[in-house]
Amino acid sequence: MEGKFKNLPEKGCEIQPIREENRDACAALCQKVTGFNRVPDHLAGAACIIKDQRVTAFTLNLSTDGYSVAETQADMRELMQGFAAQNSGTLSCLMPTRNSHLFHWCLKEGFKIRKPLNLMVKGDYQPPNGCYFPNLLY
Repeated sequence: MEGKFKNLPEKGCEIQPIREENRDACAALCQKVTGFNRVPDHLAGAACIIKDQRVTAFTLNLSTDGYSVAETQADMRELMQGFAAQNSGTLSCLMPTRNSHLFHWCLKEGFKIRKPLNLMVKGDYQPPNGCYFPNLLY
């Protein structure tokens, strides 16, 4: 998916850089949603949403080169809008169509399907327990 949002982020959405003190919470969220921990040592371009003193979503460069994890599709929507508002405004991401509400919302917001892809895995597949945008490399 690629595009620019028609609407501004909802009030109350605060996206912030991931700090060292948030690393463990991001790792726990990634483990919960995907079944593995992918939080790298470097956090350049990384951002998160904290609600009620806990991380509900994070991204490591919201693009096709990065990946994003959220508890819910609503949390991912907030992360996407907040990230776009703080950056160039245009986003590009690998969005699985199983996130159907988020997928249709992005289409309504003006996003376009740039290139359909298939997810392929080696071994057993474990569906995410939340919302997850993979990257091209992993």
